[in-house]
Amino acid sequence: VTGTQEGCNQVQGFIERIIQEQSSACVMSGTPVQQNYYSHDTANHNSTEWQAYYAAQAVAQQQQAPAPVAAPPAPTSDAYYEQFFRYAYYYGEPAARQYYGAWSPPVGTPNPYGVNPNGITAAPAAA
Repeated sequence: VTGTQEGCNQVQGFIERIIQEQSSACVMSGTPVQQNYYSHDTANHNSTEWQAYYAAQAVAQQQQAPAPVAAPPAPTSDAYYEQFFRYAYYYGEPAARQYYGAWSPPVGTPNPYGVNPNGITAAPAAA
């Protein structure tokens, strides 16, 4: 337990009370701790029981540590094909290839939307 001396004494008092009563209900319910309860011998904290307690706390903290969040997967090589084909249907394949660059499908891949019967529209001007 780390912190101010007063805080450490309070936590140690809670722990001793839990051990004495074999229940954490008194601490969890907020039942006040008597002031004279804190008068304890700190030399006993090197006992095997305290060492076991500290070891258990260290293990519990390691188990509660959140796992690192994995980076989102990189888009697949065909991630933008759908958008490419829609763009190509409206603005034409050369404009779509210019806009999507390396994300364009291989040359000659048929557009699943076919050819726009109304012709192509001029592509928007590059900003």
